[in-house]
Amino acid sequence: MRIGMAVNAFVLALAALPAAAQPAAGGYPTKPVRFICPFPPGGLNDLLARFFAQRLTETLGQQVFVDNRGGAAGIIGAEAGMRAAPDGYTITMANLSMMTINPSLYAKLPYDSLRDFAHVIELAESVNLLLVHPSLPVRSVKQLIALAKTRPGEINFGSPGIGTPGHLATELMSTMAGIKMHHVPYKGSGAGIPALIGGETQVYIEPVATIIQHVTSGRVRALAVTSAQRAAMLPDLPTVADTLAGFEFTSWYGVLMPAATPRPLVLRVNEAINRVLAQAEVKEYLAKQAMVPLGGAPEAFTARIKRESARWGKVVKDTGARAE
Repeated sequence: MRIGMAVNAFVLALAALPAAAQPAAGGYPTKPVRFICPFPPGGLNDLLARFFAQRLTETLGQQVFVDNRGGAAGIIGAEAGMRAAPDGYTITMANLSMMTINPSLYAKLPYDSLRDFAHVIELAESVNLLLVHPSLPVRSVKQLIALAKTRPGEINFGSPGIGTPGHLATELMSTMAGIKMHHVPYKGSGAGIPALIGGETQVYIEPVATIIQHVTSGRVRALAVTSAQRAAMLPDLPTVADTLAGFEFTSWYGVLMPAATPRPLVLRVNEAINRVLAQAEVKEYLAKQAMVPLGGAPEAFTARIKRESARWGKVVKDTGARAE
């Protein structure tokens, strides 16, 4: 339903444009399109960027290639995307931390999430897991909270870095539960996950797609999902909210273009991605990664950024998190 509405909105928007403006997207694209991923290879952002680049190549009829610009919590890649020529040949992957956490975490940021980008489309949400090392004698959120209350500051929780969604989500959970754990930040999940597996940390929040193999093997234990509802692929796992009413954390991903990009080009890419998200095999792939396809109109993505900027800005303030 949302996809059909987005396509209709696209057609109506084109019809309302002056005739001279419409050809801006008429023959687009006529050359390869760069897809900036502001995060290094190997993580979920990179996995999604490469998957959608392949699908967009087929849909647009021109190569869409991934350009990894990792570093500084997505800031380097975001700035590169912001400063790219607004001609439709550079799109940028966006996520929760880059668009809605960084603005509150960093005193000086080279981009404004609302002003400096055209918000093309929401791609997907991912389910996250609250995990513990098997040596920790807990098998539920309730037991974890009880143990942490008897050992304040003694349990280590890891994250991909200060101010990352995993860090702030765990701090939010701790605040709601009235517990204190010791934060150990790492440089990305590539270092944080092995630390959890090795027992250097005892608690961690991570997307299903990048941790499920270690849950299956028994190297780590999943206590709950962090979304408001249970995950279809893990129906037996409760939610954190079952114990802490109102707790909710989901990671999300989207696509940006430079702010000055002509509206017809933004709508052309939006329409192409909506078509990709409607494909049965794409839905199946995302489901296997414990992800929910989103899509829709650009305005829906803008609304999410506004809404979650306010929410995570408060979490940053309440937890006292500061960028390194």
